[in-house]
Amino acid sequence: MILSPKEESEKERDREVFLITRAQEEKKAQDLAAKFNLPYINLLRAPVQLDALSKIPEKKSKEGLFLAFELTGT
Repeated sequence: MILSPKEESEKERDREVFLITRAQEEKKAQDLAAKFNLPYINLLRAPVQLDALSKIPEKKSKEGLFLAFELTGT
């Protein structure tokens, strides 16, 4: 699909807004982790272990807005 110059400009602006908002959200997450003395993990860059995902039922994960992404220990 070919976009007009105006559409291209709007698309680029929307992307810039998205990136700024995303950076602000990450900073907020980092600050909250520090406040509660928890490690900060950027899940966009962290590997997710499929075995870990299965440890919490999907329904419970969605209800509580959390997931397991790494198994440690035994």
